[in-house]
Amino acid sequence: MGLHLSQIDEADELLTNDPLALLIGMVLDQPVSEGWSGTGRFALV
Repeated sequence: MGLHLSQIDEADELLTNDPLALLIGMVLDQPVSEGWSGTGRFALV
């Protein structure tokens, strides 16, 4: 039984077989607020 998240067979196969790909995809899917996105690299210092 595999994951069917993207509705694209190749992508679903990758997400099912590679836990790191699933983790990275979940992190990149998180929304970024306007306040955070406009601060640039100076917010990390």
